[in-house]
Amino acid sequence: MLQVWWSYRDHQSHPEQPSVVNVVSGEIVSDRCFSVIPLCFPRKTVVFVPVLVFHNGFSVIDHMTNPENHSAPFDALLIISYGGPEGPEEIRPFLENVWHGRGVSQEHFDVAVGKYLASGGCSPVNEECRSLLSGILRDIDDGLCPVDAFSEPQVNHVFDQVRKLPVYWGNLFWHPLLEDTIAGMVEEGIRRVIAFCTVPFGTEHSMRSYSHAIESAIEKAGIPDFVVQQTRLFYDHPLYISTVADRLMETLAMRVDWGNELPSSDDRPTILHRLPDAESHFVLFTAHSVPQSDTAMESYRSQLKQACSLVADLMQLRDFNITWDFAFQSCGSSRRTSQSRQSLWCGPDVTDYVKTIPERFPDRKTVIACPIGFMLENMELLYDLDLVLCKLCKSLGLNYERTFPVSGHRKIITMIRELVAEVYSPLVPRRCLG
Repeated sequence: MLQVWWSYRDHQSHPEQPSVVNVVSGEIVSDRCFSVIPLCFPRKTVVFVPVLVFHNGFSVIDHMTNPENHSAPFDALLIISYGGPEGPEEIRPFLENVWHGRGVSQEHFDVAVGKYLASGGCSPVNEECRSLLSGILRDIDDGLCPVDAFSEPQVNHVFDQVRKLPVYWGNLFWHPLLEDTIAGMVEEGIRRVIAFCTVPFGTEHSMRSYSHAIESAIEKAGIPDFVVQQTRLFYDHPLYISTVADRLMETLAMRVDWGNELPSSDDRPTILHRLPDAESHFVLFTAHSVPQSDTAMESYRSQLKQACSLVADLMQLRDFNITWDFAFQSCGSSRRTSQSRQSLWCGPDVTDYVKTIPERFPDRKTVIACPIGFMLENMELLYDLDLVLCKLCKSLGLNYERTFPVSGHRKIITMIRELVAEVYSPLVPRRCLG
């Protein structure tokens, strides 16, 4: 949390007593009193003088004017992901971790096991995390400069410090488990950590799951002063939006015969102009559904709508007469009826939506699923999209394609560095779109 403290004098009630006020929360702190007041001070009676800025408990002004003379405010970067089984023998213990204490029926459990087995029994998410870590470490070793938007010397110093942070990885539900990772960090003397969670969008369930896992791991480590500061959601970060667009463009480019001159995914106009029958394509963005009872459901839907619109605008889909929309996937048991899915889960469900395409959009013959709600390749994409949705499309006479998630794309590595730097220091601008 950014805390900006100002010295002020109230010349009417306390002419001789200076106090310090947090202009964010309204707290007044002095030797004699502590109170909370509104931030609507009468200008004629209050004089504000900036004295110091605190960020996560450290003086930023002091740190940025003499950066070499002060210890870093954070000790490490921690990547937190969901985790997944890496072989058939790990499926059941993994799912037991996921559903521990939630009273899941044996039937539902067996259905989930069957999904994993039908998709090969090995989730790609752990390997995705390894690739992500490799990309972060390579970027650190390369010593690349931050993006052009950050040219101030103090900001560059922050990126230099972020680049030096050791990187750790822990999962919520499978090895390496977060509690084991944090226990190891404690043994190495680490106490203040910036955590990047591989979740672009925010729901009540996802935020609670990650926060609870962090709190539980710290409690088990027995170090109450262990601090974990999470980076913000990144669904509207320009590099996330740009990378989703790149992944979509890569998929469209594969439908063009380029010979030996495959263009860059950044060359969007060239690809779209060469795309045969562009108007026959339907881009369907997807994200994980949440129960109707999720208190953050409307905010989640709003985030998705904003992100999809940003990608579509960047891609100029309407200019090329490419229709797009978004739907939800992975909404509970596949044995639920369409009606029960709609009543219990946020919709529309992706399979229900695609069934309407031949009638509503008869000129659209190719469905391109773009899983914008997922940062990493995972079992739900392999099963719900590449198996179930693909089979449905074929039964309807539609072609099916799917984009890769953003994963460890070079732009995503840069984005992670920016998000970490934001937490490290308030001097770093928060870039977002929309």
